[in-house]
Amino acid sequence: MAAHVQPQNGLGVVRDDQDSWLNQATKTVKRAAYYMRQAVEESNLEDALRHSAVLLGELRTSHLGPQKYFELYMSVFNEMRDLEGFFLAKINGSEEFARELYHKVQHAGNVVPRLYLLCTVGSCAIRSHVCDTESVLRDMEDMCKGVQHPIRGLFLRAYLVQQCRGLLPDEEGGSVDDSIRFLLENFIEMNKLWVRMRRQGDMDERAVRAREKEREQLADLVGKNLTQLSQLENLRFDVYKEMVLPRILEQVVSCKDELAQGYLMECITAAFPDEFQIGTIDQLLDALPKLEPGVVLASVLGSMLDRLAQYTKNTPAVVQSLDDMQAFHKISNAVEASTQAHADLSGDSVASMYGGLLTFAEVVYPDRLEYVDNILEKTASVLEGKKPYGNGRTEKKVMDLLSIPLEKYELKTVLGLRHFTTLIDALGETKKKDFAMKIATMACQRGDVLTDAGSCVALFNIVERILTGDEDDIEDDASLMAKLMHCFNIESTSDHIRFLMDVFERVSKHGTPAIKHVGPAVVFSATRSIHASHDRQSSSMDDVKEWYVFLVRVCKAVANASAPGIAIQLLLRVGVASQDELLAYECFEHACVLYEDFIFDSKECSTALYSIIHALYKCGALAGDSRRMLAFKATSYCSKLLRRKDQCRAILACCHIYWQEKDENSFGVECSLARDGASVLKLLERAERTVHALMEQNTLMERSADEYAEPGYLMVDILNKYAIFKKKGVEEITAESIDKIIRETDAP
Repeated sequence: MAAHVQPQNGLGVVRDDQDSWLNQATKTVKRAAYYMRQAVEESNLEDALRHSAVLLGELRTSHLGPQKYFELYMSVFNEMRDLEGFFLAKINGSEEFARELYHKVQHAGNVVPRLYLLCTVGSCAIRSHVCDTESVLRDMEDMCKGVQHPIRGLFLRAYLVQQCRGLLPDEEGGSVDDSIRFLLENFIEMNKLWVRMRRQGDMDERAVRAREKEREQLADLVGKNLTQLSQLENLRFDVYKEMVLPRILEQVVSCKDELAQGYLMECITAAFPDEFQIGTIDQLLDALPKLEPGVVLASVLGSMLDRLAQYTKNTPAVVQSLDDMQAFHKISNAVEASTQAHADLSGDSVASMYGGLLTFAEVVYPDRLEYVDNILEKTASVLEGKKPYGNGRTEKKVMDLLSIPLEKYELKTVLGLRHFTTLIDALGETKKKDFAMKIATMACQRGDVLTDAGSCVALFNIVERILTGDEDDIEDDASLMAKLMHCFNIESTSDHIRFLMDVFERVSKHGTPAIKHVGPAVVFSATRSIHASHDRQSSSMDDVKEWYVFLVRVCKAVANASAPGIAIQLLLRVGVASQDELLAYECFEHACVLYEDFIFDSKECSTALYSIIHALYKCGALAGDSRRMLAFKATSYCSKLLRRKDQCRAILACCHIYWQEKDENSFGVECSLARDGASVLKLLERAERTVHALMEQNTLMERSADEYAEPGYLMVDILNKYAIFKKKGVEEITAESIDKIIRETDAP
């Protein structure tokens, strides 16, 4: 059996051994710190130096990885505070003592303790203003070159920077230049040590990944140099542009380390003022194509663009400066150059970079839609050479990019971009459907309405993919498509109907669920457009008839899609809206056929019957024999209802078929109103007979108290109808007939 191999650091020391070394070193640090504090309290300089050298000597170890070494370093750093205070008290403004102490600590036996003590004394001398700051800074920086071990050297220089924090001269002229040189030199040396740490010792790939994670945790040690540089109040822009930034970028590019390059580029963006960023944008952009292939360019560019975009929000006048320097075109060219320089750049990285540029353009140039379209075009062009993508990350990033303009602009505006659909084509079929559903959902939630034919066609070309797949799987998707149909509202009725004709023809190819859900939405959209149309009168009667013939065809298709109840409602709606008597009659006739052949449930029968009755009342195109035949059918259906009380109420509803009132919601169809008082009276009398039959039925069978009360309630309903129609002017209803009903209602 193979032996278990414990994970190692870059020095061949297993992690358990690192813990052991750290524990032992920490104990030594604490013991030496105890004796050092005793010496400090006794003001014994020699003993304090001797014990501090022992304490600092633990930092000479080569047995700890970066993370464990950092823990040890922090233990030592915290203990050194007492010694630093002791040195300050001893110097007490004495230049001679400071010089003697500075030379004295250089006689420490080992280089690491010697240099830590040197940095401590040097910083105390600077703080006490008893030395030439520039010469001490240069000397300390030069002396630190004596430690070239990556971990030990990096932490030593981090200690130097920390000790000099707030002490660097910042006056115009030579003094601030000395501080700049000091920080730049220290930065360069620290970065070299940080990069060398990557491959220290023999490591397998797993150990390399672990080391990279540890190096990432130490990044801020290097970045502190840039932070202190940016905090120099007298750092002039010309010095930054001509000396500071070029040296930083030279080090960034030349180190050829992916982690260092990515971190330092973002550090530059975050540290220095906004004005400096804008003034040096050319230099920053020129560095992008020179970075290593493994650098996450999207993150680097995104940080830069986010900083600029936020600056323009706070200072709108800056936009003109960006325009004058053609910032957008420069950034776009830099992105393009980066994609060309990194031929192996993944598709998701490309999409992320252009996504960052698109976000920047929308914030800074919200009215420049040509910039948005240009980005979409370039993204599609670059991604074309990346197919097949090989993973889903690229398509996800493309969808994120496409969503940016959708969330910023109106749907009509986005659909007007020439290359929006081009980039959609870069997606696979599954993701195309996902994105189509996203657009449809967003349009429905926002209540977007498209009024021009071009936008409607463009949107439907995208969202038609919602209906792809097995019939069993598209039920919910078809429902979403039905909701989306209400977003189409072309101003020209003829154009709108033609669009709906094309939509339904294409929808019909996707099977029964699509027809069942989308068909009703097509009918409602069409009838609404016809009703609201201002140019309907200018349309020829042949055109109008063609529209309604199309709607009848849709209704029949819905009926064939196993939805007879819905088809009945649609046919009735079309019949009411129609101006043509024959077409209206056909709609009602077909609705009656569906009612007779497919509606059997008692509740559904009652609902459908009331719909037929209500539609006949509202329909203005029917007259003469057509109306009488349909009214007769409706009244005959009443007797087929299961319960007599339902029959009675349905008969009372049928009375209105024979006595129409002008209805403002009748789709504007002009008509002569049906006024047949004799038929109204016959139906009222028929309702009475139905109630009497119900009373006899209750007498023969045992009924509950509520059921015995039902005839009384129905008689009240009949009495109300008598009164209503009497008031409407039905001459056949006399006072005597009303008195008769009252007496029957009062009878026990």
